[in-house]
Amino acid sequence: MKILILFLLMLSNFIFSQGYLIIGPNTQIVATNDPIVTLDNTNLINNTTTSDFGNGPIWKLSGNSDLNGTVISKFYGLILNNTNGLTLSTNTTISNRLDMISPNITTNGNTLEIGTSPTNLGILNWTSGTIIGPLKRWFAPSINSTQASAIFPIGNDPTTRYFTINYTQAPTSGGFITGEYKLGIPSQTNNYAGFPFTSSDGQVVENYAVEGYFEITPDDYNGSLNNSQYTIKMRGVNISNVNDYTILRLVKNLGPNHTGWVPCGTHSNVVGNNSDFTITSTNVVGFSWFNFGGNNNNPLPVELTLFDGIPYPLFNVIKWTTASENNSDYFDLEQSVDGENWKVISNIKAVGNSTTEQKYSFIDNNRNPITYYRLQQFDIDGQFKTYGPIIITKTITNKKVVKYINLLGQEIKPDETTGVVIEIYEDGTMKKTIR
Repeated sequence: MKILILFLLMLSNFIFSQGYLIIGPNTQIVATNDPIVTLDNTNLINNTTTSDFGNGPIWKLSGNSDLNGTVISKFYGLILNNTNGLTLSTNTTISNRLDMISPNITTNGNTLEIGTSPTNLGILNWTSGTIIGPLKRWFAPSINSTQASAIFPIGNDPTTRYFTINYTQAPTSGGFITGEYKLGIPSQTNNYAGFPFTSSDGQVVENYAVEGYFEITPDDYNGSLNNSQYTIKMRGVNISNVNDYTILRLVKNLGPNHTGWVPCGTHSNVVGNNSDFTITSTNVVGFSWFNFGGNNNNPLPVELTLFDGIPYPLFNVIKWTTASENNSDYFDLEQSVDGENWKVISNIKAVGNSTTEQKYSFIDNNRNPITYYRLQQFDIDGQFKTYGPIIITKTITNKKVVKYINLLGQEIKPDETTGVVIEIYEDGTMKKTIR
């Protein structure tokens, strides 16, 4: 273990032993001149309930160093260049400086806070790595222009989809903003409310990415942070179905009510490539949900909200629901007896353009004991997307469902599950649906 001592270090109880630094109960650490304590291939073990290192040194972790089993609520400074990164055990504040050189920080249901007030903002020097979970940052009543004062390097393991916020109009008072990258799509009555629309530079925006979204929340929706202009830059990595990143635009859905998606300020630029790009918008006001929006020629997928089938004594009823449509032409409903060879049994004209829920159905009088169905949605420009398949087992009477499972065979609660749900009936038959 290497430790560089350039400060006054007072420990009520400390032990150095075989690559471990153990900090005992009632520990107080006082440091001057911002010294850096380097733990190189060394574990720091804290056996107290909770420790406060807020007035201590800047701790640097390198190699295989780890904060093993620690419960530390405050750091003065932290430099992460180690293999294992950091997993929080409690809400944690870094009052002065966080340097992320390589690893991830997993908040584990807690919040990581940089700075402590509008007069003590803290800085975040980011090279690489991802904060998985919520990050809280402080902003002063002034403009800010540096990456260290603006970046939120958040995402999901192992993908960093960061954003930066640089105020171009000074807020009348400071405060904090909390950002988090959440997987999936946000939950609202109509997930595509507001689409389609045209961005500030005339680009048609019809849908958004479904991998996840940014939730950015101010300390007060009525406060100056939420009502002052800023420039926002967002990074998209490995977003599916991006054929031309240059026509993607940022979209937002204002909180706290989230009534619909709207253009995100004035589009400035988009740089990168189809698998890793950043988009910048200026003159943005207001926070909450943000995402990458595109048109149907660059199909960020618009998913069905329902594709299901119901068996009756003499026929099957197939039904599906769309949340929104733009330039949608028609649907082909296909049937199969083996799930491999398909034939079109119905061609149904689509609504075409809609931002409200649309419902479709078809009665199949020529079913089999076990019938597979899938759905293909075609746009006016000829592009299409396939949904399903679902399976319907012929039944004569209403049978009791004994359990619901997913594709892995795990029992689930259908009301709390989206995606593929398999119903198992009392006679051993089953039906697959997509919710």
